[in-house]
Amino acid sequence: MNNITPADRYIIVGTDGLWDALSSGEVALIMQEELRKPSSPAIRLLWNCLTSVPPSIARVIAQDARQRSQPFPDRHGAVQPDQKAFNRALKLLSLPPGLARFYRNDITVMVIELASKRSKR
Repeated sequence: MNNITPADRYIIVGTDGLWDALSSGEVALIMQEELRKPSSPAIRLLWNCLTSVPPSIARVIAQDARQRSQPFPDRHGAVQPDQKAFNRALKLLSLPPGLARFYRNDITVMVIELASKRSKR
């Protein structure tokens, strides 16, 4: 565990699902990029986890989804990158329980933004 310094901007607390999908260096790079944007850094971090499914697993998921013939209904109004993550998440969730435990991991992420002197007025 590291001590918090005045230069630190955030703390990321995540379950093993996050750290299985991304290294701490990858998470730090994503956060550097995301903190420049007005959108939520946690959403982008989760999206990166969902879209980093290994190709071998993605093939099994896609094959299972084709066999089930359950097309993804576009009723959520998601834009293209979100649609990709939604599709992968749906495929992971549609796996039967016996198979799912080998390919699916719950991911919980909490991004705590630390107050900086310049944000206090």
